Order: sequence, then structure tokens, then C-alpha cells
Amino acid sequence: MWSPEAPTKGRKIMKRFLVFSYQDYYPLGGAADFKVDVDTLEEAQGWLENNYFCCANVLDTKTGDRWGVEAERAGTAITKVELVEGKP
Repeated sequence: MWSPEAPTKGRKIMKRFLVFSYQDYYPLGGAADFKVDVDTLEEAQGWLENNYFCCANVLDTKTGDRWGVEAERAGTAITKVELVEGKP
């Protein structure tokens, strides 16, 4: 059985926050929308500021909390990304 304390033998361990981002809202995107795993919420926000698509979510694998994204745009450029807790 897996545990966080188990030896990894060179395998990558998933980081705490998972970032999902996709072009259009659609059901059943699932794992195909996974982009990156990071250690902090700030890293997730930073990644999204540089790689944001139309829609995004961040999942905290430790607590189960989730964040949706609100983005400010200037034309097609993203000027600000804000994580909103509990937003689907």
C-alpha cells in the first residue's frame, strides 16, 4: 500500500497542488486537462498567469480544496489571474 513516507526508488512523487486548464468549458475533460503539479498555491497562480487557457481549476491534494480562476484580459492578453476558492 502506498504512503507518503514510502521510498520512491527514483519515481516522481506528485506535488500538493494540481493545475487543470483547458480551452473551452466541456464536461468529462478529466485527466487530459491536467497541466502541472506544484508545491504551493502561489506557484499554481504563477503558472496560470503564464499559461492560462479559457478555463482552469486548482486542486489541493492534501485538503481537497479547489479553486476556480477569474482572469482579467486586455484584448487577448491575460493581465491578472485570481484564484477563487470553492469556485468550480
